[in-house]
Amino acid sequence: MERHSFVKLIYLAGLMILLTACGTSSSEVPSGYYAFQTGEEVETALDDLTFQPELPDFIPVHMVSVVSDIYEKNNQETLDISFYTEKNDLLSLTFTKGTNEKHWIDPQQVKIDQQLRGTYEDNQFAKRLSWKKNGITYTLAFRKSVDAQTVDEQSVSKEHLLEVARSFHS
Repeated sequence: MERHSFVKLIYLAGLMILLTACGTSSSEVPSGYYAFQTGEEVETALDDLTFQPELPDFIPVHMVSVVSDIYEKNNQETLDISFYTEKNDLLSLTFTKGTNEKHWIDPQQVKIDQQLRGTYEDNQFAKRLSWKKNGITYTLAFRKSVDAQTVDEQSVSKEHLLEVARSFHS
């Protein structure tokens, strides 16, 4: 009887270790990304919105400053959050209540996840990924600094933007 309890205990401990190892937390930040931290300015802007957008778990740049702005264009409320890097690269997250059908050039349809599709654009100056979910248009745009003397250690790619888009949640 004692041996049976010992085997059962070993089995349960192994199962717990396996479940812990396989489980992924939504707060895990993949290598090469940085935790999305709203800060007081962004929290205030989010509180002022009449809608509640989903937010990402992480972003693909290490930001040193953030600027947020709420505005209305064509009767659609929009929140823009701009993250700046030390080299003045810019990552913008834009949330629009309704449809924001502004395209640059040659929009490419992309699959974000099993149910979510979006549009990716790259005009060689900036990269942009946008999608619609629950009546909100989400846009991620990355613009590298125009300072040609600096070499960026990590350029943000289409796959980086897609990975960030997959991390959005309520």
